[in-house]
Amino acid sequence: MGFISNILGRKGASQPETKPFLVMVALSASVPITEGLVRKGLDELGSPTSLGDGSGKDGTLSCTILDSTQRPGQQIGTMALSLMPAPIPWMELESACARSWHWPEAAAVLQPHTRHWVIYVHAKSDPGYASAIAVRITCGLLGQPGVLGIYVGSAGLVHSPEFWRANLDSEENACAADLWVHFAMEAFPDGTTSLRTQGLVNFGVMEIEMVHSRKPYEEMYERARELAGYLIYEGPVLADGHTVGRTVDEKIIVRHEPSAYVPNEMVHRIYV
Repeated sequence: MGFISNILGRKGASQPETKPFLVMVALSASVPITEGLVRKGLDELGSPTSLGDGSGKDGTLSCTILDSTQRPGQQIGTMALSLMPAPIPWMELESACARSWHWPEAAAVLQPHTRHWVIYVHAKSDPGYASAIAVRITCGLLGQPGVLGIYVGSAGLVHSPEFWRANLDSEENACAADLWVHFAMEAFPDGTTSLRTQGLVNFGVMEIEMVHSRKPYEEMYERARELAGYLIYEGPVLADGHTVGRTVDEKIIVRHEPSAYVPNEMVHRIYV
């Protein structure tokens, strides 16, 4: 069972209403979304969620999301899927493609797209649950002809369909961070490096920053990725002054401090 399935299967107390999750799927041709298409995709994934009765007009499908396992038939959220008869603005995609280290062909693949789907998911439970449903629903549609790639606007990320599917079944907690969080890094002439995340706020937790660290950037990235996955799964559990580490003896201080990049924003400042 992968990490996304683990989130969908966990038993936790519901939290207040969360932000919706949005995914855009670039298409090379017009592929209408139908209720049958979405249901078939979820069934093929063995999803612990199902769809209630849907309604649609003007290329948009709206459905309730139902629990299929723990509380069969209980509504746990809503979704809306729309076919947009225009490409995603290239000014948004271009910078995301330029920094897509795991998909160097992104610009060449995505630039010719002519249409896109917008997938909207709003769950009544915790943000991690909402994101897991969005991943499932998106995966259920990726097998259609003309699908070129995925754009997560909240983090400025693009993903290939293969990368998205691979993270669905990953056992690693940080796989959710790979899909939803951008790790921006900046090198300085004095040999230090800074890192900032973009996308954690959608999960109801503060972003992560490491400022002017002398650690290798690979180590900074891996630590931030692991911590982001932990926060996505556990929520806002790191208080000011808490410590984190990979072993019982390693104690890295976490502070709640003003962002070095965004005015009036508090972040998890990690001292490495």
